[in-house]
Amino acid sequence: MIIQYDDNQLNIACCELKSKNPTPIQYETQLINTKLLIEYLVALLNTFYEEEKVEIKNVWHILFYKNRAIRDKKSIRGEPQPVKEKMKNYPLYIIKYKCHKTLYNNIKWTDLMNPEIGNDVSN
Repeated sequence: MIIQYDDNQLNIACCELKSKNPTPIQYETQLINTKLLIEYLVALLNTFYEEEKVEIKNVWHILFYKNRAIRDKKSIRGEPQPVKEKMKNYPLYIIKYKCHKTLYNNIKWTDLMNPEIGNDVSN
């Protein structure tokens, strides 16, 4: 989980890391359970600290995985590009980053917070 707190609002990125190209059943439930845990913790916080209510503004479900394709002599350069698609088992969206190498896959927080890519909590 990556959590950004700003003026009593939370932006949350629920992330899953996989070392190969996984099937949806291998990561979607984990991401949903992470979101449910955060919602539970925020509800507890709001119950005990009523004067400082915290609100979840945005939640993103993000999968980082390494493609285990057959090696060829071409070098793949550049940053991983996000692909947003509907989850197979849940009515939410997921952002997938296919990382071609194990090192130097730099992704900026501002890119993850992009509303065009992320999910609104109401989804």
